Amino acid sequence: MATPSGTRGIDVSHWQGNINWSKVSSNVKFAYIKATESTTYTDPQFNDNYIGAYKQGIIRGAYHFALPNKSSGAAQANYFVKNGGGWSSDGKTLPPLLDMEYNPYGNTCYGLSDSQMVSWVKSFVNRMKKLTGRPPAIYTTTDWWKTCTGNSSKFSSSPLFIARYNSTVGTLPNGWNFQTFWQYSDSDNPPNYPGDQDVFNGSAKQLQQLAKGSKSKPKPKLGMKKRVRIGRSGWNQYTKLFGPGDFNSDKKADLLAVKQSDTSLRFYAGTGNAAQGGGHKKRVRLSKKGWTKFSHFVPVGDFNGDGKNDFLVVKKHGGSLWLYAGTGRAGAKANGYKPRVQLSKKGWNKFSEFVPVGDYNGDGKNDFLVVKRDDGSLWFYAGTGRAGKRAKGYKPRVRLSKTGWNKFSQIEGVGDFNSDGKNDFVVVMKSTGALWFYAGTGKAGPKAKGYKKRVRLGKSGWDQYSKLLGVGNYGGNRHPDLIARKKDGSLWFYAGIGNSGQR
Repeated sequence: MATPSGTRGIDVSHWQGNINWSKVSSNVKFAYIKATESTTYTDPQFNDNYIGAYKQGIIRGAYHFALPNKSSGAAQANYFVKNGGGWSSDGKTLPPLLDMEYNPYGNTCYGLSDSQMVSWVKSFVNRMKKLTGRPPAIYTTTDWWKTCTGNSSKFSSSPLFIARYNSTVGTLPNGWNFQTFWQYSDSDNPPNYPGDQDVFNGSAKQLQQLAKGSKSKPKPKLGMKKRVRIGRSGWNQYTKLFGPGDFNSDKKADLLAVKQSDTSLRFYAGTGNAAQGGGHKKRVRLSKKGWTKFSHFVPVGDFNGDGKNDFLVVKKHGGSLWLYAGTGRAGAKANGYKPRVQLSKKGWNKFSEFVPVGDYNGDGKNDFLVVKRDDGSLWFYAGTGRAGKRAKGYKPRVRLSKTGWNKFSQIEGVGDFNSDGKNDFVVVMKSTGALWFYAGTGKAGPKAKGYKKRVRLGKSGWDQYSKLLGVGNYGGNRHPDLIARKKDGSLWFYAGIGNSGQR
């Protein structure tokens, strides 16, 4: 498994034996070290590990393995602090860590009900705050937290240390919008990487801020690498530009464009190496004329359930909605789409923005958002996975927000941009040119708006772009990327790194 982005670390106990911290220090910046368990056990290697890491300049912290069926949370907090679980604001000591996980000795939830477990954790956390001056971090898995606390949201003041052995962090426990630490692998690789493999969700400087207990939160990450120019000029000849995903079945993301001068539809096959300044092959004309009669192009992915990527269009005259079903074959000898099918006769020109967001409600079907022109309200259309002559492809719309969405000059779906398994979108503020990020929740409908509180990624300057495009994995880096067209006609590529909006 590839190492996730962030600052690398480990967590260890006596099971790793004698650790060569000199070698470890060349590879990691932090370590969590087991100190105690319940109120009767101290790890025999704790002192050697804690001092050894410190001498090599590794920021380290202690963790306590909880046994909630043995004694109260407060009693175990007392024992933990007396045996190494303290904290000081020296910039070298991480907040104490409470390890809450599956019971290795019996019942998964230690025989406690959800409410009893929440009370136990509260007792531990409150006692640690009184003893050390700060809340402890909490290590857990989403499954255990849901199973044993009822997915409590009461502990968001504690930094989250999530355990998930996968390429993404997945869904986080309730109450946390981002993880501070992520244990992504349990592969023990001595001498350089003993124990479990972890990453801190931020830079080494931010890790030190956490250790110091700084009240100032690290700035949210942009979630993208430095931009790369992939087109010098001429891209403003296109009145419409959008990313349909893989449109020719070569497993690379592509571009489609409508040329203003001759109203033709052009296809740019992606190469998968945009980060090197390329990104697309020589353009191919798919259709000679007629494409400027559409006001909106909506790349909705596979909208009819046949495994090929499709797109919707809105006709300027009358506001009818049409589907172009993709064929998976696009190039010099194939236009890439089937004859268009009308899904709705009128009314779609009342929307100023169409936002393709993929599967936004977690049902496995692709959806889209719209902004109503007259009042700036945000609406959700859930896809059905069946679209064509006998099926319009979407359910009745649901209003997610009453007003305010017309203050954005652009709204663009960007896929899972923060690697939590949910699809997200970005917006550009008209008044400031700031870029904001809305993380999706995976739940959208009458009782769920589908997004978290927005996070600012860039203070200004994003209004220099006349068009932002969510293009999927355009750079071959496994993460969704962003393409931006400047007003001078140049085209720029922002490689996603899978942690947008996280701290």
